Amino acid sequence: MRHPGRPWRLIAQELSAETNPERLTELSRELAGAIDDQQLGNKWQGEAATSDPHPTIARQQSEYEKIVDDAVALMRSDYASVQMLFPERGSGGELLLLAFRGFNPEAAKFWKWVRADSKSTCGIALRDEQRVVAPDIAACDFMADSDDQQVYLQTGILACQTTPLIGQAGNVVGMISTHWRNPFTPSEKDFRLFDALARQAAGLIEACRREEELP
Repeated sequence: MRHPGRPWRLIAQELSAETNPERLTELSRELAGAIDDQQLGNKWQGEAATSDPHPTIARQQSEYEKIVDDAVALMRSDYASVQMLFPERGSGGELLLLAFRGFNPEAAKFWKWVRADSKSTCGIALRDEQRVVAPDIAACDFMADSDDQQVYLQTGILACQTTPLIGQAGNVVGMISTHWRNPFTPSEKDFRLFDALARQAAGLIEACRREEELP
């Protein structure tokens, strides 16, 4: 039985400044354990309106808000979002926007639901089931001349990345994205930290699915 250790955010701060390969490995393992501990200890509270079709999502809203705040901090980004996959919608599933930072109302409305045929990074990531990085949206081939590209640029987003949220069974349960106001390419170290946060987000979404028995 593992005893509770340091909060994962403190480990992440040390990891971001570490350069020794052996110490990086040790910290990565400690960070993974801390994330697991936090997931096991999470308790979601609050009352949802009875008219909400998915009351657990509403009750967990503050947790999703924390996830996007942490995403912005870890990736030094200007925007962030987290989405839940509803695989029964459409031909390839659709992503519901749960929480975000930085989007204007028009962007939030446009990306409330994202299909697998979308030209956004989250649509591509849903279709390919792997991380997608667009370091320069204005020059991005896969979204050239699309509505998604125009919304990115109109919102002031010039770079973005989307990371699939993987459940315990290896299935995609959602997406987490970060966006920047300038062209930007995250480093391998950035993603090492970010992937730990993605695990926490996946665990939160799976807990929601178990409680509501969503398809």
